[in-house]
Amino acid sequence: QAEVGLEPQPSAMYGCAFGNASTPVLGGSSFVLSDSEVGRVTLPFTFRWTKSFTLILQALDMYNESYPIASRLIEETSFSGVILPSHEWNTLDHTGKNARITYRVRVQCADNYYNTTCTTFCRPRNDQFGHYTCGEQGNKVCLPGWQGANCEKAICKPGCDQSH
Repeated sequence: QAEVGLEPQPSAMYGCAFGNASTPVLGGSSFVLSDSEVGRVTLPFTFRWTKSFTLILQALDMYNESYPIASRLIEETSFSGVILPSHEWNTLDHTGKNARITYRVRVQCADNYYNTTCTTFCRPRNDQFGHYTCGEQGNKVCLPGWQGANCEKAICKPGCDQSH
């Protein structure tokens, strides 16, 4: 089993402030995951992305779950750094005393949120409140024939009257 914790600053004393999650048991004494979905861990966040964080990954022996975690720990690794929201994965590698762990991390904003801190909101719409899609950074992109801050003003063709 693998456990993952995410926090703004390393602090073993207080646990993982941003959240933690676990996988099911992944294999026996030695294994390679052929299906990356099996070991995938998702940690949703509901706050602005801080860009810098520490990720702690622990590989645990689940043979006897009644033992305390400290005695079940096979390997532990951590990554402290900056990762900006992207669809791209960052591959990290850890070679420890008992295990070699290769893992991938990425940060993705929730649907309709954009920019490096996931704070720009843009939901595409095509109604009386606006006619637009959203650009890569969450900017409103007017649909053809529309203009204005919310793409709510029709662009008149030559000879047309704005009031009709």
